[in-house]
Amino acid sequence: MVSHYYAATTFVDTQVGKVLNALGRLDLKQNTIAVLFGDHGNGLGERDSFFAKGNLWKRSLRTPIEDSETGARGR
Repeated sequence: MVSHYYAATTFVDTQVGKVLNALGRLDLKQNTIAVLFGDHGNGLGERDSFFAKGNLWKRSLRTPIEDSETGARGR
């Protein structure tokens, strides 16, 4: 089960990398802000939750967001 989760995560990471690399190669990165949102993911056994959201635990509710901006400074 967990290996499927890791495979899906690796696949998405690879595809996002391809898009960001293409933006750089096409000289579009300077005028582009890429923002990625994710859902709340899958339970991998935390609090006996596997792949379903039937509770309101903090780990189940958190949503990831990632952005990439040229010249932006991290915090």
